[in-house]
Amino acid sequence: MFARQTLRALAAPSGVPKTTLVLHLKEEQQLRARSSYVRPHLTAPAPSEARHILPPTNVTKNQVFADMNSYIHVDETWFFLTKVKMRFYAYEDEVIHPRLASCGNDHSIKI
Repeated sequence: MFARQTLRALAAPSGVPKTTLVLHLKEEQQLRARSSYVRPHLTAPAPSEARHILPPTNVTKNQVFADMNSYIHVDETWFFLTKVKMRFYAYEDEVIHPRLASCGNDHSIKI
């Protein structure tokens, strides 16, 4: 599926020139670029943990968030980037399977 992201990547393994693919795209209206988004795949304890992201000490009495200007947060998971939106060339009758990403503490999605 990842070989279908661009016309150049689609033309290389199939052996069909890119110009022929462009003409086929214009003639055949069923072949088009379709988007696929990453959807979060939460495990069983994750939804209950997601409710408790901010402890009550970070919220003041009048429900205004306290500023975090005195905190420095360095996150090493910036090296594990995932593209949220990808485009693939596919026919209308083809099924593009959903891309699931587990959002854990080790590899969270940062885009």
